[in-house]
Amino acid sequence: FFFQAEDGIRDYKVTGVQTVCSSDLGILLPTGNIVMIPSTGSNIGMYSALANPPVYSNMTATGGGAYVGGVLIPNGNVVMFPYSSTSNIGMYNPTTNPPIFSNIQVTGGAPSCQGSVLAPNGNVIGIPLTNSNVGVFNPTTLAYSNIAMSTTGGFITGGLLPSGNIIMCPFTNSNIGMVDPVALTYSNCARATGYAGTTVLPSGRVVFTPFTGSNVGVLDTFT
Repeated sequence: FFFQAEDGIRDYKVTGVQTVCSSDLGILLPTGNIVMIPSTGSNIGMYSALANPPVYSNMTATGGGAYVGGVLIPNGNVVMFPYSSTSNIGMYNPTTNPPIFSNIQVTGGAPSCQGSVLAPNGNVIGIPLTNSNVGVFNPTTLAYSNIAMSTTGGFITGGLLPSGNIIMCPFTNSNIGMVDPVALTYSNCARATGYAGTTVLPSGRVVFTPFTGSNVGVLDTFT
């Protein structure tokens, strides 16, 4: 069940820190530092917010860049899916001194993604913007695979549902996308378009931030 909330969002109190939802250009580390993902440049930024005064530093991502967001995986590394100008998945290890960046070669190229989500099985799901495949990356084996869709991308950002499925926000696509990261399947969830942000509430409802529309979208995943 999907509806557009014109009178505000009623579920407004979210407790805890959401660490597996849609990717942002800044990733909060357990140390309190913030990793800044390079979208147009080739440097990964590190901001030490707890230092007094705060400290900012750069690390050159050799052969990298053109990412939109990333996810923090259990071993402390940050995985970055490519947006357009690179066919490599980026892996950044901020726990070493100095930090280490590496490129993961993907045969045939990774899909153009606008966000990624960490699935419960440890794989990272790439949200396709202009590609007809959902990306699946295993950061343990460094294996990459695709989930075929019946549509050509048009999604931007995503979120992890209580069921373990991944919801994908419809940017230009006319449907909300649903990915089962275990069965490796894609399905259309509900008709909607023109949204750019995804927030999963503790109740299981999903709030979509409007981009071209004037209404907030709310998806009830339990009906």
